[in-house]
Amino acid sequence: MATDTDKSEKTGEREAVAAAGAPMALSPVRKTIVGVQFLFVAFGGTVLMPLLVGLDPSTALFSAGVGTLLFHVVTGGQVPVFLGSSFAYIVPFLAVSAQ
Repeated sequence: MATDTDKSEKTGEREAVAAAGAPMALSPVRKTIVGVQFLFVAFGGTVLMPLLVGLDPSTALFSAGVGTLLFHVVTGGQVPVFLGSSFAYIVPFLAVSAQ
């Protein structure tokens, strides 16, 4: 007979498998929410960051698009990812450009 501990261990195993990379189906509502969230993340990293350091956002968008397409070709489209810029590079960029 299964106890409550056995049931919780099985549930934990299923959650671990899902977290380890098993594909999870998202409802259209969740896909929309994740898409809108990612829109803000991508905007901040790919448009706002170049504006803050004085670069042209068009260059950043073009570079991110080319990098993303190249990544998808190399990985065979197995990893859904968008490669953009990051706020982590602002300080080194400003330090190099100040010299």
